[in-house]
Amino acid sequence: MAIFVTGTDTNVGKTIISSWICLHLGWDYFKPIQTGNSSDNGFIFSITGVPTYDSIFSFPEPIAPHVAAKINGRPIDIFKIQLPKHRKGLGEKIHSIPTIEHEQSKFISAATQVKDREKENNNVVIEGAGGVLVPLQENGIKMVDLIQHLKVPVIIVSRSTLGTINHTLLTLEALRAREIKVLGVVINSTCEDFLEYNSKAIAEYGSTKILATFPHLKEVTRDSILSIQMHDSMKALLKSH
Repeated sequence: MAIFVTGTDTNVGKTIISSWICLHLGWDYFKPIQTGNSSDNGFIFSITGVPTYDSIFSFPEPIAPHVAAKINGRPIDIFKIQLPKHRKGLGEKIHSIPTIEHEQSKFISAATQVKDREKENNNVVIEGAGGVLVPLQENGIKMVDLIQHLKVPVIIVSRSTLGTINHTLLTLEALRAREIKVLGVVINSTCEDFLEYNSKAIAEYGSTKILATFPHLKEVTRDSILSIQMHDSMKALLKSH
């Protein structure tokens, strides 16, 4: 099983929520496209200890993926991104071979580079970069196209602050226009200001579930993230989709 964690914006808390899910469910982590020197992969591994997969496309510049790809002369091909299907034991980093560095060789996905774990399918949290309409290529391919290609359901991470209703409803519209299944929304309190009416409006006008309201964390550690309980209903939803 796999879920795709997207957000209404950059720095909305996708990585924090991804680590929360990984910690509570023991799922693996995969961020196929990474921009900037700060590694979300490394953060997840240090916080959770779950198996992580190297990004297929990684760029040092903290800018939009399509711009970073152009600067580095390495176009992002979403069809070279596949779901990992098997895993190693907990606490092991799993390295994939980026095709961008091996153009003459056959693409080897993360799924074929790891050993099978006996009688156990892989459960993976996939984290996107930016929002669903962020461009990945100059030809107009966007993050939503990658989600559609991977054929996985989505969790939307949104802010709790002013403006989030519009941003979240737009994200829902974009996903539903592609007939992508949305499991629900996690509202992340990116600051101490929390506007409760936002969650009610998103649920009502977006016809979606509010899976959780994640509190503002003054310090981001394994213990602080693990201390935020996940409702049984959310666990059941993620395990049954």
